Amino acid sequence: MIRVLVPVVLQLIFVTIIYAQPATEKERIDALNQRAETFRGSRPDSMIALANRALEASKSTGYMKGEADALRWLALGKMLTGEAGVNELLNRSIDLFTTLDDQRGLASTLNIQATHLLQQGAFDLAGSLNNVANLLNELGRHSEAVAFHERAMALNMAINNPRSIGNSLMNLGSTYLRMGNPELAIDFYERAKEIRTSMNDVRSLSLVHSGLADAYLSLREFDLAARNAERAYELAISARVPLEASIASRFAYLAFKEAKNPVDAVRYLEIHKTLSDSLFTIDRQKAISNLESVAELNRKNDEIRALESGKSYERNLITAILISLAITLLLLFGIHRARLRERMISTELRRVGAMKDRMFSILSHDLRSPLNSLNSMIELMDMDALNADEWRSFKATLMRQFDVTDETLRDVLLWANDQFAGELPTIQAVNLKEAVDSNVELINLIASRKGVDILVNVDSSASVLADRAHLMAIIRNLLTNAVKFTPTGKSIRLRSQTIDGNQLLFSEDEGVGMSPDKVNA
Repeated sequence: MIRVLVPVVLQLIFVTIIYAQPATEKERIDALNQRAETFRGSRPDSMIALANRALEASKSTGYMKGEADALRWLALGKMLTGEAGVNELLNRSIDLFTTLDDQRGLASTLNIQATHLLQQGAFDLAGSLNNVANLLNELGRHSEAVAFHERAMALNMAINNPRSIGNSLMNLGSTYLRMGNPELAIDFYERAKEIRTSMNDVRSLSLVHSGLADAYLSLREFDLAARNAERAYELAISARVPLEASIASRFAYLAFKEAKNPVDAVRYLEIHKTLSDSLFTIDRQKAISNLESVAELNRKNDEIRALESGKSYERNLITAILISLAITLLLLFGIHRARLRERMISTELRRVGAMKDRMFSILSHDLRSPLNSLNSMIELMDMDALNADEWRSFKATLMRQFDVTDETLRDVLLWANDQFAGELPTIQAVNLKEAVDSNVELINLIASRKGVDILVNVDSSASVLADRAHLMAIIRNLLTNAVKFTPTGKSIRLRSQTIDGNQLLFSEDEGVGMSPDKVNA
């Protein structure tokens, strides 16, 4: 009972503090717009959600500048996700910035509108040097296109616009690559990479690495091409932009193919095909998700306004509840101490009685996944379809899978033997990254055949004090269940984080999850 009430008390105290120190509405709207801007290069869906919240709040309070900023970021988010209505939002933002005589906001909005018109193919836009250059490239007049791109970059440098400078550098790299000069293209792509990295523009950075991969393919430097293509794919996956991921996976396939690496070549070819086939479906799902997010945000904002209107009454109510809970805690403490010994004895008896059944259940669960993985590898064997080089590569993969499976069996049996013998856990320093990678390698084949990606972002220096066999069993159990319940085409993410000196491992998947009733059961 006490363990239930203490978190409730802490939560109520936290709510009281929040109500006691409210921010002004304008500050809250400005914070929402600033947060939306930070997602412009990585998470357009989050940008849209935050801009919608800022827009609604600005309209309800009559804050014109907040509304203009929100319209600008909402338009940019919709432009990045390929949604309709971008020009209408930009025109409304331009009208508001003009009324406010905000030249900086107006210039930024006009720049976004020019970029949007360029993406739509509006080659008749007056004064657009980049438009003219792109048109010349389409006509095969690359030398003239270079001149226009260089003039555009000079103008962008004069007004110190890093984003547009990066665009010009990427355009020049692409043009020189078309002209058959990959060395010069690499130079421009590298300069663009520095700018995109400093801006944390993950989406554009993925395109830069794809351009570098294309250039190194032209130079037949396949290792560098493969390295850049894989980096482009990683960035695209982290930014959740399937089109850029499809482009990167195609270059990775070509690079590994030319490098005589059939295993990785086939893997990226399958990824490219899957992404290409699913882009239309992803766009539809994203549109539905955005509509649902907007509806949910509207509902939350209504709830927030209702809560703020009764803020004074709720503070008094919370204070009374806190006093009552404090008195209740004191009364329950004596009862809790009297029952503690009885509960401990009862818990220990139940634990001992369940140990045997639990051991057999864990053994059955943990041994099934390694054997399934090995079985999946054997099913892929087709001697008539593999040449000598492919067979050697496949054999090495198969042997590695066997070694991992054998190691897993030893760990599981050793841990089970210790449990039955009543041995205390053997606590030692374990590299968390190595433990995760070993289990990912074990499960990855089954995940790949199901179309589920396992993304690992664990610090290579992370070390934990734990029983190694027990830790491996936990990670293996998490991964097996995540793959089992994650739909095809989705992903599983493993990441580590250091909090107050403790290493935490997070496993996140996109399965259906559990209902609140099951979680609380």
